[in-house]
Amino acid sequence: MLITHIILLIFAIVFKLLHWPGGSLILLFSILFPLVDILVQSIRKRNDKIARIYSAISVFLLAVFIQFKLLTWPGGIPLLFFGLLLAGFSFYHLNKQKGSFSLRYYLFSAVVLFAVFNASLKDSSLKLTYSLEDPFDANTQVPTFWVQRLAYDFYREGDYKKAEFLIQKNITHIERLLKQEDVEDFLREIDEQNLEQSQLDLKQLKNRKWSFNPLIPEDRQE
Repeated sequence: MLITHIILLIFAIVFKLLHWPGGSLILLFSILFPLVDILVQSIRKRNDKIARIYSAISVFLLAVFIQFKLLTWPGGIPLLFFGLLLAGFSFYHLNKQKGSFSLRYYLFSAVVLFAVFNASLKDSSLKLTYSLEDPFDANTQVPTFWVQRLAYDFYREGDYKKAEFLIQKNITHIERLLKQEDVEDFLREIDEQNLEQSQLDLKQLKNRKWSFNPLIPEDRQE
């Protein structure tokens, strides 16, 4: 179950990095496996059963915490706290078993370390850490909806200059798209709606009253 969860987690991150649809769904689906693992370890009869149950519950809590970080949801700290607490109990019992250094032990350790790594990052820093693109590079083409989400993260953290830079970058990009000829009407309509929303974002940002509304995903190149 741990192997399946880690594989799905890797797939979810890759999908989100490449802006492919379905990354969030894969991420949400992946937590079913740590949940099933709790039941499996409760039923199995092994000498290290207690440690396995602790590790299964810990992985589930840490998996949900990782989801909160990757999906930029608030409120994941209690999950991290209790997940690490149970991880400590699990490692204590596993280390008492001399033959416990199995594949499960190392996979469990990897999940714990990955959760701690994510906990050390802010929301916006997390996106930049996993991104293969630099949204602050004027020559780098990054999807407008992604840039807007990142700008909002900076806004919530109080870094208004970076947030304003990113929103202005979106506005400039969309204005160039609108100058293109031979564009289908529905695409031009999307660009116009996104431009209107981006201009509103900039106004609300400057007034420190930003009510977030996502842009319509439309990633045409200039």
